[in-house]
Parts: sequence; structure tokens; C-alpha cells
Amino acid sequence: MRARIVLGAADGRSNNALASWLNLVERWFVKITTQRIRRGTFISVSELVGTINDYIKHNNAAPKPFIWTKSAAEVILKVNRGRAALKMPALKQKESL
Repeated sequence: MRARIVLGAADGRSNNALASWLNLVERWFVKITTQRIRRGTFISVSELVGTINDYIKHNNAAPKPFIWTKSAAEVILKVNRGRAALKMPALKQKESL
């Protein structure tokens, strides 16, 4: 995975889709950590692995898709506010198709 990230940056391609995917993976790990792992006491690695597998099975039984709550324009506005604070040039919005 790291090689893919580095290669994407090296050849000038945008990694926005990859970054978005990684953010979702990170959110999932936060969710499993707060909802199940921190609440448990595990006496062995195999017990922890079993708990994680049970959580995955339970989660996959009734999956809920991630739904974006902000438009692309709203996200870019927020990013540009941060970039302005860091004295970086603003991102430009692409014309809609």
C-alpha cells in the first residue's frame, strides 16, 4: 500500500480517491476500537481476534453505507480556509460537467 501511495504522488497523479478510502478505513478502526475493543478485557490474542471477527460478522449482517453530508464545494471551501491560514494557495474548483 505504501508503494502505491508514494508512486501516485511521484508521478503527479492526485491521491484524493485513495485518501478518501483511507479516511473511511481509519473511521472504521476508530469505531471498532471505541465500540468493542476498549470495552472488553482479553486474556489472549486469540480471544481478541475472535472478538474482532464477531464484530465484523455483526457489522456485515446489517451494513450501513457511508453517506457524504457535505458537497464537494463545501469541502473545498473548508480546505481553502485552512490553506489560507497556512498561507498556501487555494484549491481551484473544477467546472461541473
